[in-house]
Amino acid sequence: MSNQHSGATFRKGQFLWMEPAARKAYLQTLKKRISEGYYYTDRIFSKIADELAPVLDEAVTSR
Repeated sequence: MSNQHSGATFRKGQFLWMEPAARKAYLQTLKKRISEGYYYTDRIFSKIADELAPVLDEAVTSR
């Protein structure tokens, strides 16, 4: 389970300031994960639902 969240620690926007070699390595890692099925649609939708649920709950209860 911890492998699923290893990318979550990557700060948004950090890719833009990486050295070219680090960028290339990061992209290779992403390509490998994608080709191995690391990012299944079900996992992505589940993560989105988990992130949206509290926001939607707050929006509904605040009315």
